[in-house]
Amino acid sequence: MGIMAEKEKRLMAITYMPHDFRPITDKHVIFSSDDNPNYFFLLPIAALAWKKLEYRPVITLVCDAIVSHNDLLRFVISKCCEFGTTVQLIDSNIIKNDKRFDGYNLSMLAQISRFCSSSSSFFYSPEDYFLTSDADMIPVNKDWFHQQNEKEIHLFYANGYHHKRYPVCYCGMKVKTWEELFGLEGLDIYSALYKLLENLKPFSLDENQWGYDETLFYNCIKKYKNYPNNCQMIDRKIYVNPMFKGQPRTPRLLPYGRLDRSNFSFDKTRLDENGWVDIHCMRSPWIRSNWNLIRSALSKLVFDKDEMELIDNYYKDFIKHV
Repeated sequence: MGIMAEKEKRLMAITYMPHDFRPITDKHVIFSSDDNPNYFFLLPIAALAWKKLEYRPVITLVCDAIVSHNDLLRFVISKCCEFGTTVQLIDSNIIKNDKRFDGYNLSMLAQISRFCSSSSSFFYSPEDYFLTSDADMIPVNKDWFHQQNEKEIHLFYANGYHHKRYPVCYCGMKVKTWEELFGLEGLDIYSALYKLLENLKPFSLDENQWGYDETLFYNCIKKYKNYPNNCQMIDRKIYVNPMFKGQPRTPRLLPYGRLDRSNFSFDKTRLDENGWVDIHCMRSPWIRSNWNLIRSALSKLVFDKDEMELIDNYYKDFIKHV
């Protein structure tokens, strides 16, 4: 697993390069995690799925940069690189020792890191295209994720919140547009992260920090000079979740074509006109009962026999490390 440090090692993310780094595509997808296994367990699986759909996966991890301190995380990073992923480590030790970040959750910082990691790296040009995603969202439909038109910004599931904010899974634009949208030109990764915190008070409630990425994105894009005229609004049909019983963490509405963790049923999910679109995995995905459901969906909707063998071997090795 080869390591490349950026120009100013202390202020730039440490980057683990994929084993097969080559320009197979001009489109990148970026998703993130902290050291929470609910999410980092799924990183290699999501990466392999995106690569299958002809996106180059890029992952940002907010964690202890000395990964030898965490055998499980080191194993996951190694597997991500094996599956063709670039992994950028944002050092949680630097964050914890920087007073600017007092009162901010690492999980929230991991979420907003998707907005600035591409612009803080010398690996990408201003013309490179980046699509944001979530670590626990597995893409299924290649055509659906390659429907971008000539407009500058592409907002998938744009109608998810009735245009009062936008799901960060999925928003796409070129690096130069990401930089201009958030005003991050020339900033190192830690300064960029801090700039993104301007409208969030430290020690805010966890629920306010958890949804801050969507609030931040909406507040920036609604002020952007080319919004909304130069934005492709990609809507999805929505239906009432049959599993919704008034629980606060269960969505009342779901998009067609999503096998969602709150309604993980092939029979009850309404399909998009183009079929399945994505899989939203449940938390604690490595637990046997959850994994059996996820594995069944992956084998039916995403991966072929040889790819499932890679996934199965990864799962067996992950369990050994737990």
